[in-house]
Amino acid sequence: MKLESKRILHALTAVSLSVSLAIAQKSEVSAPGTMGADGAYIVGNGVTTPSLLERVDPSIPGLAQKLRATGDVVLSVVVASNGGVRDPQVIRPAGYSMDEEAARVVRKWRFKAGAKDGVPVDVRIKIEVGFRLQLDDRTWRAGPLVVDTDSGVTPPVLKRHNAEPR
Repeated sequence: MKLESKRILHALTAVSLSVSLAIAQKSEVSAPGTMGADGAYIVGNGVTTPSLLERVDPSIPGLAQKLRATGDVVLSVVVASNGGVRDPQVIRPAGYSMDEEAARVVRKWRFKAGAKDGVPVDVRIKIEVGFRLQLDDRTWRAGPLVVDTDSGVTPPVLKRHNAEPR
């Protein structure tokens, strides 16, 4: 295995994934409490928000790991009246195969369905899935730059730069 590949794998040994559920209405489809063209209701006006019961965490795809890419994918999904997830659509992509991974794992999530007048109904919600890497202490990061340092090498030090002429 090449030295660079070993460094990448070492830096990726601790992977942290943040997955947060963001519920929001999709106002361009229909008004809160009404049914959209896809047969799903929009939260509000008597339609309750589904509750997350079981979540499957995504893994960072190979390309994203190799490039050390992180990001958030926002999906619009329908939580069915049986608590399953259908029709995931990417609203805000992150790229590097993270969009596909987010859609794949969200289909495995289970919810307590939303309800209208006490009866479970299909509800469209937005879900944000975050992909994060935890780099080891030999990895130095400055904005989009990532520098691996070998054992015994001191990482670069950023000095404050004054943009105003003296």
